[in-house]
Amino acid sequence: MEKFKNCPIKCPHPLVAIFVGALYLISQITFSLFVMREKEGINVKKDGLKLSKSYSPLFKDKQILLSICCFLMMFAAQFTLIGNSANYFYYNYGYGSFDSTPLNGALISGGAMSFIFSLIFGVSFTLAMFLYPLINKKLSKKKILIIALIVITLGYLYLFFFGFNKGFEISLFIVSIPTFFFQGLIYIVFSMNCTNVVEYHEYYFKSRNDSSVASYKFLAVKTANGIQTLLLYIFLYISSLFRLNSSISKVEAMFNTHEIDEVSKNEMIFNLISQNDLTTNLFIYRIGFMLIPLVLLIVSSLLTIRYNKVLDEKNYEEIKNNLQNKKS
Repeated sequence: MEKFKNCPIKCPHPLVAIFVGALYLISQITFSLFVMREKEGINVKKDGLKLSKSYSPLFKDKQILLSICCFLMMFAAQFTLIGNSANYFYYNYGYGSFDSTPLNGALISGGAMSFIFSLIFGVSFTLAMFLYPLINKKLSKKKILIIALIVITLGYLYLFFFGFNKGFEISLFIVSIPTFFFQGLIYIVFSMNCTNVVEYHEYYFKSRNDSSVASYKFLAVKTANGIQTLLLYIFLYISSLFRLNSSISKVEAMFNTHEIDEVSKNEMIFNLISQNDLTTNLFIYRIGFMLIPLVLLIVSSLLTIRYNKVLDEKNYEEIKNNLQNKKS
């Protein structure tokens, strides 16, 4: 494999990638604000509904703004964790899937780690959705959010300092299960808040905006996706992993165009990853997909606990009953 050690692959300037990531974020917001509105076509013109009027409840009602902002932060945390961790797994555990050779001291290769990690995330989230009704019978949404916040904070900190190091693969999988289960509960609570805030707005502002809130949620998801991409490029740059990432992409492109075979591709990428000590680089990169999402989850949860008025079930039921009485 020595002949691949000094693979002459050039990469574009990393600031260009960050610029592209920022443009992608802007494009997602623009798409949500303008392109999706075009689909309404005749209805928009018929009702005289302007874009500014469509999004006015978002800034007029602080509860809608709070619920959507927390929803955005939650999705940004989720996308960043899953999307940006894939690169880390390849750099730290080795390139390739289950049949590939793990990097020094790793239990399994990066591709296998990424697959199992994503599978645990999905299964834990799904389990949270099934069990939430039973949990909510025993605990209020506020208590669920407080307990979930404590669990995911401890879980994320363990994964950051220990779980994502070679030799801790089993503990990473075990700790991830309750961590992502409770993160799933946070997702459900935030989603319910975005739904319940419609009645709150109707009660205090005398108008119902189901479709508007749905469009705000869509905007939040698209924006979160853009934030994830931007964070990926930023932390590849500040961790000095951008050149490595770009070089690996070049090798994969050479394989896709049949310039090299699969054996040569794996050897070249293995050399690119293993020829340098990436411990410090990976620690910095780990901040981007672990601590940043944790901060987003903590901030959004604390804001919800402190200021969201539809989080309390009794308060929400009172609003619903008052609305029913007015309509009857």
